[in-house]
Parts: sequence; structure tokens; C-alpha cells
Amino acid sequence: MWIIKLARDRWTRLELIKRFSIVASVCVLACALVFGWLLKNTAYRMAQDGENDLTAAVVRHQFSGRLSNDVFRTGQPIQDPGLGEELLAALSLEDVFRIKIFGKDGVRWFHTGGIFAALSETTPQVVTEAVTAAKEHGTITSYDLNYRSSLWKSIGGKQKAIEVNRMIAPHIDVMMGNEEDFTAALGFQVEGLDGDCSSLDTDNFKKMMTEALGRFPNFKVVATTLRNAKTAMVNDWGAILYADGEFHEATLRKDLEIYDRVGGGDSFASGLIYGLMKGKSPAEAVNYGAAHGALAMTTPGDTTTASLAEVKKVMQGGTARVDR
Repeated sequence: MWIIKLARDRWTRLELIKRFSIVASVCVLACALVFGWLLKNTAYRMAQDGENDLTAAVVRHQFSGRLSNDVFRTGQPIQDPGLGEELLAALSLEDVFRIKIFGKDGVRWFHTGGIFAALSETTPQVVTEAVTAAKEHGTITSYDLNYRSSLWKSIGGKQKAIEVNRMIAPHIDVMMGNEEDFTAALGFQVEGLDGDCSSLDTDNFKKMMTEALGRFPNFKVVATTLRNAKTAMVNDWGAILYADGEFHEATLRKDLEIYDRVGGGDSFASGLIYGLMKGKSPAEAVNYGAAHGALAMTTPGDTTTASLAEVKKVMQGGTARVDR
């Protein structure tokens, strides 16, 4: 599996794939100064940690520009969209595929998403070229819409996000997002959804997903998390998935106690991908994702600490707590 991300943009999916014993790599774009080297060393440490064959490649980290403001610290990072232009100015199709990940390495799965696409005016083309090449080699492609208004506002806002994501969507097999992403980032409305997402009627989400499938019949799987944030510390948490002509709902965890909600969506995505790559049924795959997302939110930070055994325990009815 290959994941293309930018700098700090979450390691959650990569870390989960490592923990779940799937060979994986991450393509990282980072500047060469302190921040870039921190990320590079983190990637290499992960590559050497444990028995799994995990590798990490840093693509063109030699840049002369400024450091990103998106630093490791407590709380939300300060996004610096201008960094994307600096990084991507030096990125070409040759850079992305110079290690022949699709042809030579026989990669089965390629994942990217809306955060990378939002980094600059040029990143959407890089994503399009990457997923097009992946499809030419028979590689499964997945995309997390992951809408971030702070990133899109500098390059055209919500309308630009919809335009870009609809350009990329015809090349995607597995499209995923949260209860807001399909509206904000892909332009499909969910009937009855208010601004606070306090009423999440699964039938209305099924209608929205059916509409998306009509527009993009190439989607083999469509999945969304469903979060009703009653308070900052108490959420209802679930998910719904479409595959093979049927909808599947994950176990709804009402009044889930949240320690840190950051990374819940990423952990859902990685659990879902794991289930699908391992040949699990769609119903099992969406429950892998929802269970892993629930576990991730019981610990601080956006990087998973849950093991596969813990995810399976939660799927079987256990509480969403990591074993100590």
C-alpha cells in the first residue's frame, strides 16, 4: 500500500497499517530544514520499529524556502497553505513515480485525499496524474475527502474544493469522508442535515450516497463516518458503507466518551482499508473502521495506539478502551 501525504498530515493510516501487519510505504514531501528532517527521522524510525516490512521514502526534501508553520504542538496545527506551492513547485510526475511503485513494486492500493489536493493550485494535477497511473496498473485507489476550509480558502474556497474533487473522483474506487465532507467537498446535499449535524438520519445519507454513485459509477465503495457531537467529550459515533449494491451500517456507539477526537476519521479510514485489503466482507470492513476510530479517540493525539486485537475486541462488543 502507498499513501501520498504532505509533511505532518497525519501518520495515522501509515501507523495502523504497520500495526496491522500490512507492508506499506508513505511518500512524504517536506522541506530540508529542521521540520523536514524531523519528519524524515520519524518516518525512518517507524520503518525500523517492529518486525513489519515498512519503508518510508522522502521525496525531494531539499527545498530552499521557509519552514512550515504546521508544527507539532498541543492542539490544532496552524495550517500554512503557501508551503504547498513551495513544495509542489519541485514535484513532477517523475518524482512521484521514480521508484516505480505501480509497475515494478506491484502496489495493490494507493491512498490520498483532499488535504493534499488543497495544498496549492498544482497539487490537484499531481493527484490526478497519480491516481490515473494507479488505475492503468490495476491498483485500487482510495480518497478521503477530508474537507478543510482553512486550506481551500486561499485557492477558491468551497466551490474550488467541489470542482477539484469532482475532477479527481472519476479515478477513485473507494471514496470516503465524514458527515459533512460529501456536501462541502463533493457537492452532494444530505436532506435534513443541520449545521451542527445533530440529526443523522442514515436513510438520508443513503440517498446522498446513491446520488453520488449515479454521478460517479466508478465508485466501488462509498463510506462515511457519522458523528453527533453532543458535547466535546460525548459523541454518538457510527458509519455507513455502500458496496456491491448494498448498504452496511457499523455498530452505533451512543454516548462514546471522547478523550481526543482528532484522528478518529483517519483511524476509520485505515481500519476500513485494512478490512477491504484483507478480503473481509463490506459489513466487517466498515466495523473495522468504526471500531478503530472509536479506540483512537480514547487516547491523546491523532496517531493510533490500538492493536488489531483491541480493534477486534471492540468489534465483538467490548468497550472502546485501549488495553494498558
